Amino acid sequence: MKSLTLTILVTLLFSLSCLADNGLGLAENYGIGKGRRSTFDKSKILVGGGLGGGSLQGGFIFNVTPSIGYAFTDRFHAGINLGYFYSQQEIPYTGGSYEKFKNRVLSSSLYARVFPLDVIFLQVMPELNFVTTKYEYYYALNNDLQKETRHTTIPAFLVGGGYAQRLGGNSYMMISVMYDIVQNPNSPYYRQPVFGGGLALGLFGN
Repeated sequence: MKSLTLTILVTLLFSLSCLADNGLGLAENYGIGKGRRSTFDKSKILVGGGLGGGSLQGGFIFNVTPSIGYAFTDRFHAGINLGYFYSQQEIPYTGGSYEKFKNRVLSSSLYARVFPLDVIFLQVMPELNFVTTKYEYYYALNNDLQKETRHTTIPAFLVGGGYAQRLGGNSYMMISVMYDIVQNPNSPYYRQPVFGGGLALGLFGN
């Protein structure tokens, strides 16, 4: 009995040794490729960006955002954006007085985009904005014109989603609507939806 048990044990160990040598039961080339294989795939790099804009009471907003990202899976993409934002607004008062505001913003942000459906995505985008604001105040009563320039740093956190039209491979066109949940009163996104559109192109894909 002991001899039979020993024979079975030796046979089993020999079989497992053969399986390990052949790489069976493990990822392909796990043993010989470990430490030398890379999971990075340049065909999953996404480059592109977008244009956005909207209307304000007495003004408008406009932005352009070049971006680079990576398609970690078919349904999860993430990356970074750089942006330029411009807005202006004029608030008139009775008697000819008014206030004018002009914002120029340089921004940097991260984005994460999830596709619950092939053509629908949800997106979050934490952002940091470096803002230069020019104020102009005119008081008609005493014909007084005052000007002021301020520099501020404003955080934002945009959430929303949109529609994507697939172009083949990892490439797609998209339109989106988002909202800033931070709602800093000095933010260019204060109390308004943010509409956008753009491209994500897999330039290195097959």
